[in-house]
Amino acid sequence: MKRIWSLLLVLVLAVSLAACGKPSGSSTPSGSSGNTSAPGSQSQPADSGKSGEAEDSKGGKTAAAMIPGIYYAISGDDRDASVITGLTISGNRSGTTDYNSKPASTTGIRCIFELNEYVSVIPSTSVTSGLKVYVLKHREDPASYETEKFSEETPGFAALYEMDLRGENDWGDFYLNPDDCEAGEYDFVFVYKDKAIGRLQVRFYNEGELSEKADSELEALTTEWIMKSRGDW
Repeated sequence: MKRIWSLLLVLVLAVSLAACGKPSGSSTPSGSSGNTSAPGSQSQPADSGKSGEAEDSKGGKTAAAMIPGIYYAISGDDRDASVITGLTISGNRSGTTDYNSKPASTTGIRCIFELNEYVSVIPSTSVTSGLKVYVLKHREDPASYETEKFSEETPGFAALYEMDLRGENDWGDFYLNPDDCEAGEYDFVFVYKDKAIGRLQVRFYNEGELSEKADSELEALTTEWIMKSRGDW
């Protein structure tokens, strides 16, 4: 009888061990990733190859944005954007000396003028000649400046100003003739060796619209325009 009970005990232990050795249905099969994401929510690789576009706080694309009073450098393997590191821009018919003598910068640059007003552009640069400013009607797609090759045959510019250093901080000046140009938004496109290296959005008012305004009024006009350009107005 003892032998029979011993044999039965051995058989029970053998069956128990066989059951413990079976694979669980929830185990990860050999060769799987072990991804435990819920169905339909596939994880994104760290480098998916999608560059995307920057968005502002309102969800708008900012890659082609252009805010008045800010100098945007245009870089590339075929051009040297470091030629200009800052700008001082002034006029002779509106604003006091304080308004027109701001230090060279890439932000807060004077950007409103009158037609027939002499505009002086003084760049912070190591070169003494060869810089040009093309004054073009404002483009909603300023990225086009990055691929265009500029020359005197470039169509659509209101004025072409070739800057040459004649003396200390003396690069000359230019104006937009009201007989040929209308009030509105323009782009100053800075060109070196026939390639655009920077751009600045400006606005020209009709002759006489700004000349009687105080500095605070000119600053308020500029601020209002900037806010509208950013969509904050």
